[in-house]
Amino acid sequence: MLFDTIEAAEAFYRRYALAGAYGIRKSTQWVENNVVRLKYFVCTKEGSRTVKEVNTIAEDFKGKKQCRNGSQRTNCDAQLRLTLTDKGKYRVKYFGEAHNHPFVDDDDIHFITAARELTFTHKKMLDDLANINIGPVKAFNIMRTMYGGFDKVDTTKSDCKNYKRNINLYIGDYDAEMAVQRLMAKKDFCPNFS
Repeated sequence: MLFDTIEAAEAFYRRYALAGAYGIRKSTQWVENNVVRLKYFVCTKEGSRTVKEVNTIAEDFKGKKQCRNGSQRTNCDAQLRLTLTDKGKYRVKYFGEAHNHPFVDDDDIHFITAARELTFTHKKMLDDLANINIGPVKAFNIMRTMYGGFDKVDTTKSDCKNYKRNINLYIGDYDAEMAVQRLMAKKDFCPNFS
């Protein structure tokens, strides 16, 4: 297969993985002269994490806690490798389909990152509910009730909270300026307003 861009290849592979009930992530790439020549996409369970041992008896221990959950990675070999051709397109150089782990159950498919999407409708609802002082978690619960369950919302509480956080970061220092501009606009409609 040939793709015009890496993004197009990634979108295709994400749709394929979602249909196969597993997730993917970006991996290694080789860049030459600011052009990506080789790109890997792998299963989310590829690789393994090293576990750091924490000695709580040692004198230099300062209350550092170790994450309790074990690694979810299983050294899965499923991957997609792309190479840049002479014509500027990306060709599939290798496609590994073998997985060494069970796939996600149909009832839990909405937890995969590729299945979650904060759509324009979700964002609009979060904004409208924020205008009447309803936070992102309560807004998510309202959406969950309206849509009929967690699996029908296609997003998570964390996604809603992250969206609200990003909006607040974007507004940043301009919130006072926005309030002044809104009051100045009121002057146009109410001549005696000061």
